[in-house]
Amino acid sequence: MEYVSIGLSFLGTITAMATQQIAYVSAPLALSVSLSLLNRQRALSNANQQITRLEQLIASADRSTIDRIEILQQSLATVSLNSIAANNQQIVDICNRIDDLDYSIGDLKDNNFILTSRLEDYQQYNILTQSALSSALNTNNLGQEIVDHSPKYEYELVFDRAQSRQALLESLASVENRLILVCPWLCHHGFDIEIQNQFEKLLSKGVTIEIGYGKLSDIEKGKLTGLFYNTLKQATFLANKYPNFKLKLIGTHEKYLVCDRSFAMLGSHNFLTSGVGEEREIGIRTTDPALIERLIERYEQALDRELSYALN
Repeated sequence: MEYVSIGLSFLGTITAMATQQIAYVSAPLALSVSLSLLNRQRALSNANQQITRLEQLIASADRSTIDRIEILQQSLATVSLNSIAANNQQIVDICNRIDDLDYSIGDLKDNNFILTSRLEDYQQYNILTQSALSSALNTNNLGQEIVDHSPKYEYELVFDRAQSRQALLESLASVENRLILVCPWLCHHGFDIEIQNQFEKLLSKGVTIEIGYGKLSDIEKGKLTGLFYNTLKQATFLANKYPNFKLKLIGTHEKYLVCDRSFAMLGSHNFLTSGVGEEREIGIRTTDPALIERLIERYEQALDRELSYALN
């Protein structure tokens, strides 16, 4: 429209020049200016409307974007917290399983140790029984006495832990001069308060009590600790208090006692380690002086390994 107005204005100017009338110039020019203003206002209004729409679109997009960002942040926070909690629980579960495995391994080691000890007990018992029977048969005229059913010395089988414990208590009740006890371990189940009190009474009367103890493998490892030696401290206390109480670290798996020269007992039961229970044990109690003398000599000839253990 502006171009049409300009054209008409130009045509009116030419006409005015030809006719020399100013009206032909002013009318088209006024019309052109009016149309130009009107068109510019419309264009400005359209532009303002478009700008407003764009601003609204931008504001809406910004709000939507912000909402999405906030949702993503919340999701990430929730996922992170849940993942951390799950991972922490997994770590706790793994640690608990490791602890359970440690306990299981410890139980297996203890069971293996006990089974090994029992096997050694049975092997030692077979050796000692064969030796006892051989010595008994070789004792002067003993074979004939057995045939005549009139033995001069007693050979009595000791069954299970209750009878073995009873033989130990009998030795404490009847000993007058010297009591020799040989057992690899000193544990509170066998070397209990009752036995310790009996020891103190005898020691205060001047009776000599000697204990040979200590398994050879434990000495070599330098480890006389744990459950099987948990009363060694009390025994050491008695040794320091009474000069007639003697501990001798000999490296042994033997189990025997000698009460004066009146009787001896040897067998499979660790009578200073385990108390009375249902575990099957067997041993022999004898008054044979030849066997008693050999057991005394065996104890006295055993090397005291206390110095070598202290060096370890």
